[in-house]
Amino acid sequence: MFNTLDMYGICNEIYRDFRGKNTYTETDENILNFIFALYNQTEIDCEEVKALWIEWLTKGSLSIEMQIKNARTRNAAM
Repeated sequence: MFNTLDMYGICNEIYRDFRGKNTYTETDENILNFIFALYNQTEIDCEEVKALWIEWLTKGSLSIEMQIKNARTRNAAM
């Protein structure tokens, strides 16, 4: 499990890989802030954060319910 700062760095690298820039657009920054709010307030973990961020960058959508379900399933298996 990573802390929020570690995850932000990972998301920045993902953004650079997918968008080829280091500076977020306003919309992308708002979405990333929303994803981190979920990370800090729900049971989603680093895997779900990465999946949501990549989904946003590639498809322009977020499957939040599915990622929460994935986190619950993974946590139940532990």
